[in-house]
Amino acid sequence: MLFIILVLFLSIPAVQTRLGKIATNRLNNDFGTNINIGRVGLQFNGDVELKDIYIEDYRKDTLINIQELNTSVISFKNLYDNKFTFGDIDLEGLNFNLKTYEGEEQTNLDVFVAKFDEDNPRTEKSDFILSSSDVTISNSTFKLSDENKETDQILKFDELDINATNFLINGSDVSMRINKLAFIDARGLRMKNLKTNFLYTLQDMNFDDLEIETENSQLKGKLKFIYNGNGLKDFTNTVKLDAVFEDSNIALNDLNKFYNEFGVNQRARLNVKLSGTLNDLQADDLIVNTSRKTIVYGDINFKNLFNSEEGNFIMNANFRNLTSNHADLKALLPNVLGQSIPSTFEKLGNFKITGASQVTASEINADIEINTDLGYVISDLNMKKLDDIDNASYKGNIILDDFNIGEFLGDTAMDKVSMNVDLDGIGFTIENLNTKLEGDIYSLDYNGYSYQGIDISGNLQNKVFNGKLDTQDQNFKLKFNGLADFSSTINNYDFVANVEYANLKALNFVEKDSLAIFKGNIDMKMKGSNFDDAFGNIAFTNTSYKNENDSYFFKDFAVTSRFEDDVRFIEVNSPDIIQGKMSGKFLFEDIGKLFENSLGNIYTNYIPNEVVTDQYIDFNFKIYNKIVEVFYPDIELGSNTFIRGRVESDEKDFKLTFKSPQIKLLDYFADDIELKIDNNNPLFNTYIEIDSINSKFYDVSKFSLINVTLKDTLFIRSEFKGGKRNDDFFDLSLFYTIDENNKSVVGFKKSDVTFKDNRWTVNESKDRNHKVTFDRRFKDFDIDKFVMKHQNEEIRLSGVLRDSSYKDIKFSFKDVDMTKITPEIDSLRLEGNINGKLDLLQQNGDYLPNSTVVIDDFKVNGTHFGSFDARITGNQSLTNYKVDAKIKGDTSESFSAIGNIDVSSKSSMIDVAVKFNEFNLEPINSFGEGVITNIRGLVTGAAKVTGNLNRPSIDGSLRLDNAGLSIPYLNVDYRFLDNSAVSLKGQNFNFNKVKMEDLKYDSKGTLNGYLRHQNFSDWELGLSLVTDRLLVLDTEDAEDALYYGTGFVGGIANIYGPTNQLTIEVDGETKEGTVFKIPLNDSESFGDNSFIHFLSPEEKLARLTGETREL
Repeated sequence: MLFIILVLFLSIPAVQTRLGKIATNRLNNDFGTNINIGRVGLQFNGDVELKDIYIEDYRKDTLINIQELNTSVISFKNLYDNKFTFGDIDLEGLNFNLKTYEGEEQTNLDVFVAKFDEDNPRTEKSDFILSSSDVTISNSTFKLSDENKETDQILKFDELDINATNFLINGSDVSMRINKLAFIDARGLRMKNLKTNFLYTLQDMNFDDLEIETENSQLKGKLKFIYNGNGLKDFTNTVKLDAVFEDSNIALNDLNKFYNEFGVNQRARLNVKLSGTLNDLQADDLIVNTSRKTIVYGDINFKNLFNSEEGNFIMNANFRNLTSNHADLKALLPNVLGQSIPSTFEKLGNFKITGASQVTASEINADIEINTDLGYVISDLNMKKLDDIDNASYKGNIILDDFNIGEFLGDTAMDKVSMNVDLDGIGFTIENLNTKLEGDIYSLDYNGYSYQGIDISGNLQNKVFNGKLDTQDQNFKLKFNGLADFSSTINNYDFVANVEYANLKALNFVEKDSLAIFKGNIDMKMKGSNFDDAFGNIAFTNTSYKNENDSYFFKDFAVTSRFEDDVRFIEVNSPDIIQGKMSGKFLFEDIGKLFENSLGNIYTNYIPNEVVTDQYIDFNFKIYNKIVEVFYPDIELGSNTFIRGRVESDEKDFKLTFKSPQIKLLDYFADDIELKIDNNNPLFNTYIEIDSINSKFYDVSKFSLINVTLKDTLFIRSEFKGGKRNDDFFDLSLFYTIDENNKSVVGFKKSDVTFKDNRWTVNESKDRNHKVTFDRRFKDFDIDKFVMKHQNEEIRLSGVLRDSSYKDIKFSFKDVDMTKITPEIDSLRLEGNINGKLDLLQQNGDYLPNSTVVIDDFKVNGTHFGSFDARITGNQSLTNYKVDAKIKGDTSESFSAIGNIDVSSKSSMIDVAVKFNEFNLEPINSFGEGVITNIRGLVTGAAKVTGNLNRPSIDGSLRLDNAGLSIPYLNVDYRFLDNSAVSLKGQNFNFNKVKMEDLKYDSKGTLNGYLRHQNFSDWELGLSLVTDRLLVLDTEDAEDALYYGTGFVGGIANIYGPTNQLTIEVDGETKEGTVFKIPLNDSESFGDNSFIHFLSPEEKLARLTGETREL
């Protein structure tokens, strides 16, 4: 009852106020403080309730203000002894204002705490104790400020909520277990929770077992602030920290609340040891893995992170591994690193950096090694003026190893480089570059070739190189000294180059020649922004060029360009190459178009190329054959070839004259060529006359061509003779135009062709169907209904050609005599009467005939075979062709081929059965080429041709009857015994014990082995001839005979190898009947025949005993 009365009494406001004053007066009187408690009350549960607690600092401002404090006093006796032992403490509405006033060094809390120190302090520790088992602070504010700073507010926590256990203030020491600490920082950071074992002393502040969680970050570790009795004044510069964080996950957005230099929405996993102050922060054993895949292992020192003075930031780093790329670094530290890394570094791709570097706001020192996507870099550079990084200055050394300089500079002709050079200059882009460089380029890949051993010394500035190059590559030896200036609108070239040796083929500047060696001296003094305004001189002296055809030496070669009143003059002077000049007003890029338009002007519907108006060129050149051979090895011009004329934007004023005594192109020869073109001439536009044209296929002489344009068509007349004896005659009347699709059309009007004394008429009906239409690329051709007639004989032709992969050509024949249309071929004469059609289709590289052709009275070299009937028909989709070919005599078929060819898949397949029935071999004498003659006999047998059409397998067996052959050089004639068997396997003809004998003496031998071929070409022999006695020589004396007589040989002869490299090995001896004679009328001839050796008696004896001796 007494307790209840006491509680009721203490609940009276007047009583509570009085008790508050009594409780605080003693403290204020004893320690000179100003502490006020608005009310003190005792609740029914025995807890003490304090309201409106106010603690004033020494400047009469608020230090601590508490709206309400609830606790329970464990011992009132201890209160009297300065031992405040409480139960749970609940604080509501705490406002803690920790402040350092202007001109002061101590905080207001330091001053307040100092008032409790005795005037004569004891050496022993203060006995003041305040403790609580549980402290909860809610809806509170904490503010840390320093008026000595430019920005006085250091920390401000709103919505501060704290729960701590084991709270103890022991003298000046404060300790507790913080279970919860949440707040909103004035910078916008929301602390969701902080857990730690906290200890505060006058020397340091400890956060052990620290766990920090914000909305986006989680940190684990321990943290210690050390201030050694100096308090928290000048926190960023004097308070040291000692921290370890492990397996922490940080959102850089949170760090931006304090240091706004990190990228937005980036994350990092962190392990680190921190020491030093915030403005001299050392991060050791740093391991960072970012969300953008950047990895940082190393030790970094940050200076002045929290210093407001501009430009005093310093970062010293020793990287064990920094793996990243330009985009990642810019995203992580867009201002600090993003502005101090050159933009060209973006092309490095991913890189790994090891080494030491120092980064400040204005300077970088980097002694690092970089392994990039482009190659390996070792850099020891000092860079300054980083506020404009692409124009920054640098000095030092750089080493590149297998570095793709072409991709880095955006030059597709360049590739990898390895070099070691010293640099001193500014700029990281081509436009801004200005640097001195000196060093060695060990290798440089350019235009597909790797240059070795280049010494470079000079200055490279904004597309200007002024200096020296010395290249000692095995394929390029050059000494260059001078200037190449591309920096301004007008380029300037002023240099001397001594090309001691340049293998242009190996350097990939020449493709046509298999050998291309250039040597010479070049002296160039020329200015201009392009070809159209260039002026000056280029001089070549003692120049030589060697290709697979010849060696060419040019003593002097000079080109001069000048302008007089906007008229350009170009003079070329070289007695060995070309002499002449051209003048006018023209653009180089339009020269080809001007000539093309001038030639195309003869067609009304020609669509000209667009060119600048009012251009013209007068030209006159005398060409020596050497210059043409150098650039076009397949062409040779006779001496005194010249070309002159005039070309204008107005195509009608085009004139050209070309004359040459001889032109050789590959295996074609033309003599006395003259070409004239005059678009204003009313009688003719073009006139061509050639004395003779020789080729391995057909010879032409007295060639002439003249044309004239009427309306939209070019009409052409041409006459020439042809054939080996010039007895063929061609009288052609043609027209040429361009159709509505801008395609060229060449047509035949009525024309005559006399071939092998037979006159054929083309387009006898005089229609407009006899024409060929083709595109300007000469790839697509349409042949429209050509008809050639001779009396009652008729040949028709039409078809389509599409580039080199597709052809569809159709022939039809009506009563055509083969002898009238087949060209003259030595040792081959074809006869017969042709009727039918032949369609030749090329598809995917395979030729697929579709024909119904009958040749009556078919003869080859006078041998009558009868009727040749070939029928090849395709199915509707042209994927399968049936083959039915026969040669039929009066009574029987001597040859047949029946089967099909399947082209439905990528590889065409053949399956054809071939039969021979006493097929006459005599016509193949023409293939003996005089070395083997009188090939004769009858072949009977069968074979299957199967497999890939490009290389089929031929399997079967043949029987030879009445077969034989002669060798005129040896004057021997052999026959094979009847029923001699030859087997066919794959692409081999196999001979197995084929008996043979000579017709004169009946000497005999046996033939074994094979003849191998690849589609009946590239023949290879593997034959063995075994005989006891066979005639191998039976000749008479002749004027030029090295030997003659009759020779019989016994033994083994092996004949093997390709036909152009046959090897003949004989292990044998002469036999009875041999008479071998060597004419001695010319002793020199006898001496020259050292391949003949006569055995001495000793050598004969050695052979009989098996002894081997050197001959």
